Amino acid sequence: MAPEQSPPGPPGVRIRGLTVVYRTPAGELPAVSGVDLDLAPGTITGVVGESGSGKSTLALSLLNAVQPPGRIAAGSVEIDGLGDVVALGGEGLRRARGRHVGYVFQAAQNSLNPLKTVGKQVLDLGRSHGVEDPRGLLADARDLLGRMGLDGARVLDSYQHELSGGMRQRVGIMLALVLNARLVVLDEPTTALDMITQATILRIVREVHAERGLTTLVITHDLGVVAEVADRLAVMYGGRVAEQGPTREVLAGPRHPYTRGLLRGHPAPRRRHRRGARPAGPPADAGRHPGRRVRVPRALPAADGRVRDRQPARRHPGLPVGGVPRRTGRRRGQAGRGRRDGGGPGMISGTGITKTFTQRGGVLGAREVPALRGVDFAIPKGGAVSFIGESGCGKTTLGRIIAGLETCDSGEIVIDSVAMSSLSHRRRQPYFRRVQLIHQDPYSALNPTRTIHQALAAPLALRARQTGRPRSWADERARELLGLVGLDPGYVLPRYPHQLSGGMRQRVVIARALTVDPEVLVADEAVSMIDVSLRLGILALLKDLRERLGVSVLFITHDVATARYIGTDGELYVIYRGQVVERGPVESVISAPVHPYTQALLSAIPVLHGLESPGEQRVVPVEASGEHPDGCLFAPRCPFRTERCERERPALGRDGDVPQEHACFHPERRSVVAVPVSRR
Repeated sequence: MAPEQSPPGPPGVRIRGLTVVYRTPAGELPAVSGVDLDLAPGTITGVVGESGSGKSTLALSLLNAVQPPGRIAAGSVEIDGLGDVVALGGEGLRRARGRHVGYVFQAAQNSLNPLKTVGKQVLDLGRSHGVEDPRGLLADARDLLGRMGLDGARVLDSYQHELSGGMRQRVGIMLALVLNARLVVLDEPTTALDMITQATILRIVREVHAERGLTTLVITHDLGVVAEVADRLAVMYGGRVAEQGPTREVLAGPRHPYTRGLLRGHPAPRRRHRRGARPAGPPADAGRHPGRRVRVPRALPAADGRVRDRQPARRHPGLPVGGVPRRTGRRRGQAGRGRRDGGGPGMISGTGITKTFTQRGGVLGAREVPALRGVDFAIPKGGAVSFIGESGCGKTTLGRIIAGLETCDSGEIVIDSVAMSSLSHRRRQPYFRRVQLIHQDPYSALNPTRTIHQALAAPLALRARQTGRPRSWADERARELLGLVGLDPGYVLPRYPHQLSGGMRQRVVIARALTVDPEVLVADEAVSMIDVSLRLGILALLKDLRERLGVSVLFITHDVATARYIGTDGELYVIYRGQVVERGPVESVISAPVHPYTQALLSAIPVLHGLESPGEQRVVPVEASGEHPDGCLFAPRCPFRTERCERERPALGRDGDVPQEHACFHPERRSVVAVPVSRR
């Protein structure tokens, strides 16, 4: 049986009076309220807004995929060739999904089967839609993955847990495009991707959109993404479309106060953010919608006089300054015996850390994948250290080793001058317990069968028993922590993770990490799924914890702007394929990087027109020219490589008057031009 063919030409979409409500103990609350929106055939439309504004719910409505306790209460979604999707059901709706409408989910791992390789899932997808040429389908999948910078054969032979977060996201994009759907919905398609990979993905989105004649809807909280790809822009706030129009016109002359606030808070790598910017509070009618997150940006200055100010998060009622009581002395049981090591001034340091993973099975057989190659690091007490690099470069693996969740193959971790290798597993635990990891993926970090109250109350109840506090303290503290990270406790506490937006879940994970008053926070892409209106608030919280309480912060990110914000006086480590290629003061590395890879990272950052900084040049990685086993790891992609780079591997060191260390034979300080975005 031949598969049903998609209608010729890109379809148009007309959304009229769409209202989606969710059933709650307080009654039915609207997530989307009377939205009217047109997607013109052959165009890319971007929808931007903060977490909980209704963006993802709007996108799911295009597939009639809103799940209980939500329902489409009113309105229509007309798609050319399909009719009103809201009225579709059964087999007609199943055929529409995938064949006519492709969807890239916000969390790619939610759309991947952990028990099957990616290749088998591609075949299953084709089989369910009647594709008669499975080999051709796999060839298309390999081609799409290759165009997104991946080894298509290896990825198709891999399980999802063998791929990094950024790699899984690209697999999700491939699955949405491989059946040649004419309407494609991308829900946060570049979340958790590094700048170079993001630039590649956006280029692929534009190229595939033009080549295949698609109508595309892009859901994001990143203004740089929509400015890069979208023809039209709709800004959502409180479940409604606050403003819409051609992208360039909206960004150049925003009319709504919320849009102006988003633009004002858009991060730029070289622009200093005002310290102590007062977060804006909810609008006057927020109290009439219990539990509904209807807010203007908390971390942005007020857009105009109609927006009321509130005190910064560190003054949250019921919390000491900084939100966490200052500790004195060691915790009970932490004076365990161990070999003293001269670990320098760093509270946590590492020397020669290596880690190799073995990928087993499949047509390629077993193969070793180096994740870390002799990494040295030091995190001083109260200091800020940032690791940046592409997806799969090893930065998350290094963070998990520092937090005690992974072991290294060789090298040494030293905490307070005690070498961890000299301690038994039991004696290591008190040391690693002082380090808390803020996970990159809130979906896997939260138990789907437990409410947020249960997730937070468990560690807090244990602390209450250990410290002799009353049982009610745990509930009070849970509410305080949720308020501290910008959530309404009354709305969030009784809910399960799947009932919250992606940004909300990420903030819950941050709140849970704070329940044990850690001394070191390892923030693994902690703000990658949070919209710009809350990102600065969370970063300000981490910065406040470091500066006021002496808490060390290790920030793992692909975003140079957030790394700069978390600690301008800190250290920045640039990691490429498991090796530190540049290390030095944050300001020095960002303002005048010397390694071509660092320069390429900075060059790939989309910056809204008018916010870019003048510079000398852009550095764009070239297509890989093949591996050089003994040479520089970046040489296959480096636009400045020489024969020596292909023969020898440079070691990390300092050269001349350059303040940062680097691993390059031909260092040159360049003030790199970020990508200015000005649409049509």
